[in-house]
Amino acid sequence: MVLINLLSLTAIAVAIIIRSVGYEPLIVEEIRDTSLLSEYHYMGAPSSYCADRYTQHYLENFQNTATEYCSPGSTSGVTCFHSQTHPNKEQVDSFCIGRSAAFNLESRKFHLNCNLRDLNEDEVARGIPHFTRFPVYWYHTGPRVIFEAFIHFDAEYHFTTQERQTYTILVKREGSTNPWHSLVEIFSMTLTIDILQMTPDGTGSRLFSEGDFEYTQVIILDSQGDGPYFDLWGLFSKKPIKRIHEITDWSTITPTNIIIPLAGSSNPLWQGDWGNDSCQQSDLLEVFSRRIVDFYRTQIGATENTFDIQAAQDSSTILLTYIDRQQKRRLIDHEEYLREVQERFPYVKVQIVDFSSIPFKEQIRIAQRTDILVGVHGVELSHAIFLKPQSVVVEILPSSCNLTMFQHLSRLRGHTYYSTHGAEVEFDLVRRGWDLKDVSMSKGRFLKTLKMAIEGLSDAV
Repeated sequence: MVLINLLSLTAIAVAIIIRSVGYEPLIVEEIRDTSLLSEYHYMGAPSSYCADRYTQHYLENFQNTATEYCSPGSTSGVTCFHSQTHPNKEQVDSFCIGRSAAFNLESRKFHLNCNLRDLNEDEVARGIPHFTRFPVYWYHTGPRVIFEAFIHFDAEYHFTTQERQTYTILVKREGSTNPWHSLVEIFSMTLTIDILQMTPDGTGSRLFSEGDFEYTQVIILDSQGDGPYFDLWGLFSKKPIKRIHEITDWSTITPTNIIIPLAGSSNPLWQGDWGNDSCQQSDLLEVFSRRIVDFYRTQIGATENTFDIQAAQDSSTILLTYIDRQQKRRLIDHEEYLREVQERFPYVKVQIVDFSSIPFKEQIRIAQRTDILVGVHGVELSHAIFLKPQSVVVEILPSSCNLTMFQHLSRLRGHTYYSTHGAEVEFDLVRRGWDLKDVSMSKGRFLKTLKMAIEGLSDAV
């Protein structure tokens, strides 16, 4: 199945009317320069494949597929957006916004006055998915799971009129402790909100605007612990984050607009980890990185100045950060090897950091100051997102591991990437897979790899 855009990419604004019911017709305009999202600056891409996944074209293509799923006569609306970027050509990824939903304290669900309609022949031909056929993502996440467990379609449910548009973001997370999973979920949420900000609602406004963050509530639907990345959901709301069991005082007849975001594993960053694409640089990822850094800069206050990259170290010094893993996939004798790196390259400052032991905002501060990030394969290498432009990433892979996710991430951020393999070492008598073993390599191999990274960075500077 190939999802065909409703609009061709032209510089001329074109409009289509999507089926709307109980509302003025919803107009979707193609916005070539994403002028409402001035943060994005199209950097070009070597192919349409890369542009459609890692640049503002991804947002535009997504926006152009807006489809209304409620039939005429419904007083609520459900508009969903679709994209086909998954290596499996049959999978279409979606997110939705439900307009005029009310939370029912008895059922503990959001109710929508919506009769789901059948898709017409044209929509089916263009690959628009039937509402009941949205995919389920791993860890039982994604819009389909949220609709089935937390949203009820009730044509008899009646609401009062909204005095002011409010928004409720419904989040079901994959987990709470893995930085990579958490970051791709936050990334999916930013893409969701940006597309909504691009999309007209048929009344002269947008489905979501900058001023709406003040009237937005993030609701966590899962029972996972907060985890160290919980406060990042504050990117999307000025209100304290709530869990669904904490809702005890909402009116059952006062409506809100509910946002059911893209699943974490449905965005191109995650999908590209498992393929062989050679795309380089992404303005989507550039904006995402900057927003997170700015978020923490705001949180700690301007007076602390801890994100001042220029003040991090002398400009003639290269800062090499080694990721100190504590429980598994540890590089044997890494301290001895790094001491020799320091001796051979006196202009390199080596620091060994256990990222798992420090707050996330401190992790980002360290990443922002780092020139060369080195570590055995693991989620801490996701800090490549926050490195300065044109930094270096060195990944040490267990001998039977050939995953390319951090190579892919490094390329998209414009970094130079090096990798080398080491032998897998059991640290007791229990047989384990590669992901639970330590890693060993000769000092000479380690030093040769670091020499290439250091000299390559020095030449670039």
